[in-house]
Amino acid sequence: MLLNTPSTLQPFVVPVPTAAQIAAQQAAQALATNVSNALAAGLTITSTSTPAINGTYPLDVNTQIEIGQITLFTQVNGDFPGGLSAYPWFDTSNVPHVFPSVSLHDEWATAIANYVAALKLYGAGVQGAVLPAASITIA
Repeated sequence: MLLNTPSTLQPFVVPVPTAAQIAAQQAAQALATNVSNALAAGLTITSTSTPAINGTYPLDVNTQIEIGQITLFTQVNGDFPGGLSAYPWFDTSNVPHVFPSVSLHDEWATAIANYVAALKLYGAGVQGAVLPAASITIA
């Protein structure tokens, strides 16, 4: 089988991005940087009912997975893993905060999930999405 080749080969010309393409790429990089910085900084949560849980909590992927696992456990079983009546969670300074109830833990986890989701929508450039505040108040 013979290949159909042109009679003369043309050199490959690297396409030059337009100013609009460069601006779009820079905007996307800025969004990604903002999201990365926000995730690295964590979320500051203030509880009006239980000041003992006030703190800035990490948002790395492993922590998000662990929060999801504990929250699923509490929703399925109605209590904390290991039969604990209260559950400790560590903040970004590695200080433990004890959650005295499943309902407060679930409200805390919901606040974190909402914040992370808002960050991801913002980072994806979804129309109307804004960089959320890095602090929230819960009951």
